[in-house]
Amino acid sequence: MAQPRFSGVTIDGAAARDLDDAIWVERAGSVWRVTVAIANVAAAISVGSAEDMAARAIGFSRYSAAATIRPMLPRHLSEMALSLLPGESRPVIAFDVDLTDTLDVLDFRIATGLLDHAGRLSHAEAGNLIDGGDPRLHGMMADAWRLAAALLEDRRRSGAIAFFSPDAGLATDEDGHLVRLDASGPVSRAYIVVQELMVLVNRLVAERFAAAGAPLLFRNHRGNPVADRDALRQDLDVVAGGGAHAEAAGRRLEMMLGRASLGAKALGHWGLNLPIYAWVTSPIRRYADFVNQHQILAALTGEPFPFGFDDINAVAAGINDLATREAEERSASFKMASTRRAVRHLDRARFASLDANDMEAVIKAASAEGAFPDELVAEIEQRLGARSLTAKAMSRLVFGAGPPHAAARTALLRHLESNTADAVAILNHLEQTGRLSRPDGQASEAVDGAAGFTVAICASLDGTAAASGRLAGATRKEARQRAVVALLARFAGAEWAPPQHWQPSALPEKTTGVAAPIDDPKGAVIAACQRMGLPLPAFAVVQKGPPHAPVFSAVASVILAEGRAATEPREAKTRKEAERLAAAALLARLGDGKPMTAEREDGAATATSNPKGLLQERCVALGWPLPFYEVVQSGPAHAPEFRAVVRITTPSGDLASDPATAGVRKEAEKLAAANMLRLSVPASPLFHE
Repeated sequence: MAQPRFSGVTIDGAAARDLDDAIWVERAGSVWRVTVAIANVAAAISVGSAEDMAARAIGFSRYSAAATIRPMLPRHLSEMALSLLPGESRPVIAFDVDLTDTLDVLDFRIATGLLDHAGRLSHAEAGNLIDGGDPRLHGMMADAWRLAAALLEDRRRSGAIAFFSPDAGLATDEDGHLVRLDASGPVSRAYIVVQELMVLVNRLVAERFAAAGAPLLFRNHRGNPVADRDALRQDLDVVAGGGAHAEAAGRRLEMMLGRASLGAKALGHWGLNLPIYAWVTSPIRRYADFVNQHQILAALTGEPFPFGFDDINAVAAGINDLATREAEERSASFKMASTRRAVRHLDRARFASLDANDMEAVIKAASAEGAFPDELVAEIEQRLGARSLTAKAMSRLVFGAGPPHAAARTALLRHLESNTADAVAILNHLEQTGRLSRPDGQASEAVDGAAGFTVAICASLDGTAAASGRLAGATRKEARQRAVVALLARFAGAEWAPPQHWQPSALPEKTTGVAAPIDDPKGAVIAACQRMGLPLPAFAVVQKGPPHAPVFSAVASVILAEGRAATEPREAKTRKEAERLAAAALLARLGDGKPMTAEREDGAATATSNPKGLLQERCVALGWPLPFYEVVQSGPAHAPEFRAVVRITTPSGDLASDPATAGVRKEAEKLAAANMLRLSVPASPLFHE
């Protein structure tokens, strides 16, 4: 009896030889018809054979950027006899899926057969075919892209950590981790096509086995218990947009995503937001898929499953241990390489071009060796001024011994005197690493007749307790941040004394006017708003210019009875100084009664070209949750249209912007953010110059 034949193209790296999956997508009226054909490895390699035992010991193939370093199966099998090479009619297991326009599954069929190879495509070739080219494949690839884009958006709407930005060359894998793709659109779109079709088939197979109670090697993924999906999606937008907060957002994303594991029980997949998931589409490269393919063949033929539940658990334990060991070895290797690079940078005394990770490593190496050359101290001072050092890097400057380290630590303490919020970031980092006990802070109003608050903090670092002493500020927050600076200095054993105006005795007398310490207009304007019964002021800051020479533009605003009043933009080389200037301007206006400029109806009072960044800054300043963007894609793949709406939850209810449309997702989101700025910050004709 003739075997069924299935059409398909393979899409993989140009140099890849171990091709284990092929795809084909067609439209039949209003129905999507998908075929994913997988090399039938299980039919060629029996359970318990020498090849099987060797593959089990290896677990999965290892790759470099350009080649296979260690294949799971011998190369004569993985790259020749079993690989879906063009011109060869290979045995496959085909998964046929019929979907409606709304992506509901109409039918899911599994069968064995032969592959009619329609083409071996690189990612670049497949991506280019989406827009035109070979008439045999152009229509198929255009349909495949339309379907894949819809599947990705459907997963995102269903709560998965799913993201794709062709502009930034970024996408998430199935676990939610960011993957950097080729910057070209064709390559990245082809990657998404393959990923989405594989996720679809993996999900459907897992669901079928779970419904039958049949043994399968499930892939489970747990997220961090404190993770928030909406916040992580915002982090993905921040990373794709670049800028000062991109690195921190990327690190937070990685911290929130746990490691996946295998098991006989289906525990759910957090990154995909699916209750059941498994791997079945790469049996040449992964032993988990090879095991599951044997289970699928048994289900098709009615034979006993070669792997029972205990066998599945034993396989899972072995692969999980192998993956954990390799991850630990990679981490240790990366750390060693980072340390070697850091030592070379120290020897050469050239630091200006280092990224944040390498700078962290240099500071770590310098701390370990007690060697802080003048050039490094100067670079540290420059980065402190630009506020581009991470909390982890700054925490390393707090501790250490010897005069060279003291110079760097002194630079940090000088920075913290005028940037007290950074001290809190350092303290939080130390607490997260487990070195610091939770600080105990006590706040109280200062003595009668004084305007302000005092705070004292005590905590234990590595088992050694220290106390800040009581320090004062115009607000509780300011007093606490100053106390944290003092606490860090105590832990460091530094010869440092708090500035005189931080002492409780320096608090000004209460007056009906607006008195502002010259060195801290931001704290003073907050205190003034509290005394006048006004909401706290909001600060919106936009960064412009190149990363090595940023310019910060700040606007301070406050809601009065007549509406929201805002200052003109104030620019400076650092965010802190720009906020200080804006605060001083707002304080002066509150004090002398002059009218303030209202924000223009188009929201342009801040002179920003990034309404998304401005909207996020305002939400943070007002204590609101971050905005959430809903984007729907329509139109043909070669000319998509994105419709965006931004939503914000406020204490008085939810706000939704007017819809905005554009040909690029990012631009649609910017336009929606601009619409929200007009909605949430109404113009007031009462305020004008």
